[in-house]
Amino acid sequence: MQDPRIIPAELTTGAFFDILADEDHSLSYIQVSEEDVSHQHIEHPMLDHVHFENVRFTASQFERLDLTDAIFINCDFSNCQFEKASWLRVQFKDCKLVGVDLNEAALNNVAFDHCQLDLAML
Repeated sequence: MQDPRIIPAELTTGAFFDILADEDHSLSYIQVSEEDVSHQHIEHPMLDHVHFENVRFTASQFERLDLTDAIFINCDFSNCQFEKASWLRVQFKDCKLVGVDLNEAALNNVAFDHCQLDLAML
């Protein structure tokens, strides 16, 4: 169950690739489910008030990812690169983060609940 203090109950259903249509590479107040976002490279994406469920991000590069008020449930981030990321109030539940690279990342109030973090660089 999502934390109501983090994500509003009513979110618009959308797709992660909507971020490519936005000049600033941002997504807000959106719920994304059952999507494959593997092998993407986006510089400085910004996500706030988002809920992702059953989304594959494997082997993607999101340099300087700004992530605020987000929940990820059963998502796969294997071998993703999040160098110089800035995350605030983010929850990961039942996610796979094997080999994730968070070099020089600033993580504030980030929770990993029942996640696999083998070989993660934090």
